[in-house]
Amino acid sequence: MKPQSKAYVLRSIIALPVAIGLAFLLERPLSAFFQAVGINIENASFLMLSRKSYQFFAQRSLADQTSILDFYILEMFIWLALILCVVHVVATLTSTNSVNSYLEKLQEIRDQRRSQKKLFVVLLGGGLTGMIVAENFSLAYQADLARFAMETSPRVYIALSAILFCWSATFFSEGLLFLCYFFTLREAPRP
Repeated sequence: MKPQSKAYVLRSIIALPVAIGLAFLLERPLSAFFQAVGINIENASFLMLSRKSYQFFAQRSLADQTSILDFYILEMFIWLALILCVVHVVATLTSTNSVNSYLEKLQEIRDQRRSQKKLFVVLLGGGLTGMIVAENFSLAYQADLARFAMETSPRVYIALSAILFCWSATFFSEGLLFLCYFFTLREAPRP
């Protein structure tokens, strides 16, 4: 990978979780911001992606230990991660340097006789699974550890779900890029 691509991936992986932690620590200023822009944070009507998770918390009486703002923060970072990953994919597909770096990396994997299929399964499958689990609390509740985290420290669980979603979206976008370049390399003439 070229330095520019590595820098973007590192920023996505490192900066978003730090921002998530700060967002949960700065709950009061965020609440004032949402009210200033006209978002009523007293109900879940503005939630699009995390509404079911909020309703799940409310049904399980876990919402008493959290605020609706926690779910707005989750929602905000889900959208931010999705937007950043789409921008990353588009920018990488349109950059000649990035195209060459991905093609070189795939050729290196091929030359080392490592499995490209495993790379795609881990990046695409792991990324998609992580995004689904991070956003679907009722699915995650089936796991004992997730249930324990939801019941004992729901705000921490919501923050960890936001971090998981950001990392998973990054993996998924990298998998899409490798898949695109795999087909490009596959159709290229071999030396």
